[in-house]
Amino acid sequence: MISKSYIQKLKKQLYVAINQGDGNLLNKKVIELSQRLDKLIVEYQLQNQKEIHSH
Repeated sequence: MISKSYIQKLKKQLYVAINQGDGNLLNKKVIELSQRLDKLIVEYQLQNQKEIHSH
């Protein structure tokens, strides 16, 4: 399950990168965070499908 605190942590990392104004770091972070979110979304969808099928 995706925890709210995990998403808040990701957001915080993004803001830090933006505030530092480091373009390279920002690009890497954005790519890394979006990949992580993609994985989380896929896991979340799979979890929901299992729950739906188990009912």
